[in-house]
Amino acid sequence: MQEKYDSTDFWYTFINSLPNEGLSYGKGDWELEDEIQDNIIEYLKEKIEEGVTNGETTLPPGIHNYFWRFPIEMLPKARELTDSFLESDSKNPGAALLRTIVELADWDTNNDPQIDDTMSLIPKDPCMNLVVISKYRSSHGQFGEFEGQVKCLRALENLYTWAEKQNDTARYQETRSFYDFHKITPYTVYKHLQRWTSKSQAKT
Repeated sequence: MQEKYDSTDFWYTFINSLPNEGLSYGKGDWELEDEIQDNIIEYLKEKIEEGVTNGETTLPPGIHNYFWRFPIEMLPKARELTDSFLESDSKNPGAALLRTIVELADWDTNNDPQIDDTMSLIPKDPCMNLVVISKYRSSHGQFGEFEGQVKCLRALENLYTWAEKQNDTARYQETRSFYDFHKITPYTVYKHLQRWTSKSQAKT
């Protein structure tokens, strides 16, 4: 049985305390010492090495949000970390998920985040489904037009199914907090689908 998620471990708490700015704003006007960066990378490495239990990684549910708080030089370090796993196992779930988050966080590249491939590896993982929901929110519902709407609905269904089976653990509360932050519901997607269908019909 999977151990109770503890979101109060030192490095996760440290990441959570970072200013909610930096990479996402392109400022780069605050820094983390190299030793601190290396410790965070080591923390992420440990989470990948812990593997998958009951269809879930042990990566923090909201790590996609915290990635925006890192200085930009953390991105190549995170890529190097994921490469070290994916070179020997291209379907390593934790490494694939972290790599997806890195590519979504880097606005300066056109790298493919491979969301579909990663989601197929760990559809039950709350972190993975929050990544899809977050991407949907940030794209204002234009996430791949119709296919994106379906993808978001699938992520919502996966997340709801997961939540129904959880006790009131720290991991559940953390997941719920980030879900509430994104404010995406099945009705949200339904309204986007309505508008998308209306526009498609108007063109024909």
